[in-house]
Amino acid sequence: MKRWIVIAGLLGLVGCGLQPRVAMGPEPRSIGVEIFANDSREPDLERTLHKEISRAVQQYIEGDLRRPSQADLVIRGRILEWRTRGGVRDRENILREQGVTILLQGELVDRLSGEVMAGPLKESIDVGFLLEGVEARRTGSARALANLADALVLDLAAHANRNASKPAPDALDPHAGHAHDHGVPPEASPGAN
Repeated sequence: MKRWIVIAGLLGLVGCGLQPRVAMGPEPRSIGVEIFANDSREPDLERTLHKEISRAVQQYIEGDLRRPSQADLVIRGRILEWRTRGGVRDRENILREQGVTILLQGELVDRLSGEVMAGPLKESIDVGFLLEGVEARRTGSARALANLADALVLDLAAHANRNASKPAPDALDPHAGHAHDHGVPPEASPGAN
């Protein structure tokens, strides 16, 4: 729910002409978007998704969009599922509305080190659309992929920033680097609660 509030807030700012942009991690870096694998039964979704994720990166993220082989950070993932669902029928039992559910998984990776900076995260959406003409299904799927791309890019940025702000594990352990009495970890020693 919080994610959708953040997305709605950012989209509201964009609608007012402001272009808020966030960094993927502690400082702006170049970002590449790989073509996602498509494990669904619907062909060619990965092309539209790639276009939409690239658009979302340019719209919301500080840093240059580059080819994955030249970028500091790379967004990669897979389309896990695409399925239609029944919709609304009229009195004559003619299908007037249909829906599509899409599930994808993505992650943000430092290209040079291979370290996963955020993810893997799963995003899903269920969108209904009126069956008005031949293009209705394609338009409904494209709208769903655009919304998923926005959600994925913003969630990856939030997770990358959250992970970058976490202190190193040794910074949290007051006994790090010190020998423990008799090999007993500090949490097991008397008086540790």
